[in-house]
Amino acid sequence: MKIDLEKEDLRSKLQGSFIEYLKFFFLYITGREFIIPKPTSRESHVITLSRELTRVFNGEIDSLLINLPPGYFKSTILSYWVSWGMSKYPDSNNIYISYSA
Repeated sequence: MKIDLEKEDLRSKLQGSFIEYLKFFFLYITGREFIIPKPTSRESHVITLSRELTRVFNGEIDSLLINLPPGYFKSTILSYWVSWGMSKYPDSNNIYISYSA
């Protein structure tokens, strides 16, 4: 019974917070901790992007343009976001596109 409660608590935590989901599954898949940068004069782009993606998921905004330089984990974060959404609504449909050479 205790194990079931722990699993349910973990499930609740991961489905309730995209950042927690991202950190948990990044560690699970890669074996490395997902480190969120902490710039001194502004909020981390990971926090900002996660918050805005959560707003898109909740229907608060209809579209989102993400404009970050290469190497800022855009593709990684978005792939985890799609899986996070599908974990909450398995029958959902998603189109995940990006531009590259």
